[in-house]
Amino acid sequence: MSILFFLSLFLCQCSKENLLEWALNQAGENRKELESVLFHYTIEEPDSLKYQTALFLITNMPGHYSYQGDEILNYYKEIVPVLDSHANIQEKKESIEKIADRYPGLQQNTIEDSKVITAEYVIRNIDQAF
Repeated sequence: MSILFFLSLFLCQCSKENLLEWALNQAGENRKELESVLFHYTIEEPDSLKYQTALFLITNMPGHYSYQGDEILNYYKEIVPVLDSHANIQEKKESIEKIADRYPGLQQNTIEDSKVITAEYVIRNIDQAF
């Protein structure tokens, strides 16, 4: 029984390492930024819980993206007043949908988070969350 437990624990750890390596490879040239986060929580300011949080975030970055360019900034400028308004949820939804219709190119102008996110950004947000 205990052998089965240790074997499953070992396999679980191996898969975590494989996921991390895959995620770091997906980051391309930005890999060093993500590795800096892990280094920060193991060497510079050791904290095992924050390190586990960083691992979770980094291994789950592939497949998530951000919009880039002036078009997204213009879109945000238009929807912020709607979000801040006292309109009911349905009215806000309809207004935002109309605004989104004016920006059909947003979906085509994306970049993967793992390719652009900085170590400073991840560290700051983890620290603020704690």
